[in-house]
Order: sequence, then structure tokens, then C-alpha cells
Amino acid sequence: MGMVSVDRRNGFAVISINRPPVNAMSLELWSDLLDALEEVEGDESFRGAIFASGLKKNVFTAGIDLRELTREKTDEERLTKFWVTLTTFLAKVYRSRLFTIAAVKGQCPAGGCALALCCDYRILTSDGSIGLNETRIGIPVPTNWARLFCEIAGKGKGESLLLTGEMLRADRARELGLVHDIVSTQEGGCVLSRAQDVMSKILQTSYGIGIGGELTKSALRQSFSLRWESEAYDEARRTWEITGDPTVRKTIQAYAQKLSKM
Repeated sequence: MGMVSVDRRNGFAVISINRPPVNAMSLELWSDLLDALEEVEGDESFRGAIFASGLKKNVFTAGIDLRELTREKTDEERLTKFWVTLTTFLAKVYRSRLFTIAAVKGQCPAGGCALALCCDYRILTSDGSIGLNETRIGIPVPTNWARLFCEIAGKGKGESLLLTGEMLRADRARELGLVHDIVSTQEGGCVLSRAQDVMSKILQTSYGIGIGGELTKSALRQSFSLRWESEAYDEARRTWEITGDPTVRKTIQAYAQKLSKM
């Protein structure tokens, strides 16, 4: 897990993403995240997990590494593995027995936003932004990402935001329920410290010492997450077809080149 580290705390783990320069989410990064999640879930001493950026740069992740969608850089076999891996990871986070927190500093578009939405609690820095902005770069929002986004933000407003690809600043994101808490960067706040404080308090409640919270979470999320995971291969096939469109290919190449200069 070269791009992801797991640090033990009292009853929970901090899972840090560290792929300079902007934590672009490649197949290898998604694989490392899945391995880390399975490691933590398999250890009964852990009752929670915090996902955070290990970068000094003010970004949680820049989202999917678009080279994974670029025909010149990949093939159908790799794209299928890429899509199945990320879908398996996200679905497992969403239904995890662990209490999960996304400690989001700075920018959090696309795949980073999807990870945050799968967590039980989301904290964003006051100078940050979050959203599913795929339509702004000419590709569709993955169906189950869109469903989850609309479930949280509300169908009408959620659909409008997805169609425009708008990135939401901290106050607006909290208003829509996309984040639960904001850490002021002007006051020197640290999003990871806040996340650890929240986690410690959560684990002192019945969620931390019993199964009530876990069973409730399972009842609410198991069906959707299992269906989401089962659709991974079909989604991969559709993604391969979409990325073969000449207009989409040109758009992805241009945006990938832009990100490579960050």
C-alpha cells in the first residue's frame, strides 16, 4: 500500500492518501484504498476509520486519474479492473461496519467527492469545495454516484447541480447536507484534528460499544450497496463505450493534460 498508509489510534484508524501531486485516483490508488479498508475492517479492535489526505497541498483528491479513461493510456481489460476496484471499494465504505469520517481539506471533486459521500460524517475546510463535476469535463456522472448525491442533497437540487457540474463551497455544501462540519482555515483549524475529536466522541456512544448503530446502518445501506457493487462490470462496459466517443476522448485528453501540470 505505497500510496495509502494506515495509522492506528485509540479504537480507530487514519487512512491517509499520499499520491503527489494531487492524489489523482489511479487503479493502484483505488487498490491500495481497498486493501487498507479490508485490513481495518478485518481487525476487531478498530471501530472507526478516518479518510484523509497526506499531502501538504490543499487538496483531498483531484478525483479519478483521467489517464485511466484515456484510450491512448489504457485498454479495456485495465479499465474494467479499474472500475470494478473503485466500485467495490466505494460500496464497501458505504456499508462498512466501521464509523467512517472524511476529513476533507481543500478541493474535493468527482471521485474524491464520491468517497466522501460514502462516509458517515464529512468535514470540510472553510476554503474547500466539493461536488461531482464530471459534466463540466464532458463525461456523465456515474449512475450510482448520482443517486447517492441526490439522496443526500435532495432530488431536485441534486439533479440541477449534477447537470451543471457545480463545485460547492463549504457553507453551501453544509446547507445541502453534503458536509456536516466546517473547519475554519482562517482560524488555523486542522481538519484531521477535528475528525479525530469527532471520532473519539462517536466511539464513546452506543455505536462504539454495541451493535445497534451497525445494524441500523446495514438495514439502511446493505441493499443499495450490494446492488451497486454487482453492477460494476456493466458500468465498466458502458464507461469503455463512452470513452471511445471521439468528442469525449478529446475532452478527457485535454483535461488530463491540464491536471498533469498541477
